[in-house]
This record gives sequence, structure tokens and C-alpha cells, in this order.
Amino acid sequence: MFSTRDTVREVRNLNSKKKNNQKIIDNFDYLSNAASSMDCTGLIPSLPRNSEELESYDDVYRYLPALPAQAGSSSDSNA
Repeated sequence: MFSTRDTVREVRNLNSKKKNNQKIIDNFDYLSNAASSMDCTGLIPSLPRNSEELESYDDVYRYLPALPAQAGSSSDSNA
């Protein structure tokens, strides 16, 4: 038989697992536009010729993860 203390411990363990699972999901959130792992196949038939073409593809379908913010960027130091 389980005690109340065991039940509370089990609930806390489940909540911890849910939070960890949500962190994993959030890290891959840039894939949320895809309905499946094969959804992006064939999006770009060849390499983009320039940055404007790459941005154009990204406007149609966001498939690249966002770049992480760089520490000590100059935009913060201008304030």
C-alpha cells in the first residue's frame, strides 16, 4: 500500500519529467511548422545563390533555427 508521502513523491517526479520534456520540445520549436519529419523534403532544390534568395526561402517556410544571441554584442553597448 502507498502512503500519502509516496503519492506526493510520485506526483513531484511526474511533474519534473513533464518540465524536462517541455524543455526538449521548446528546444526544437523551430520545427513546429513541419507536419512530419519528411515535410521539408525538397523545399530548396539547389543551394541559394545569395543571402536574399536564402531569406526568401525562409520567408516562405521557416526551416532554420534562430541564431543564439551573442554575448557582449555591440547593440547592447550603444545604449
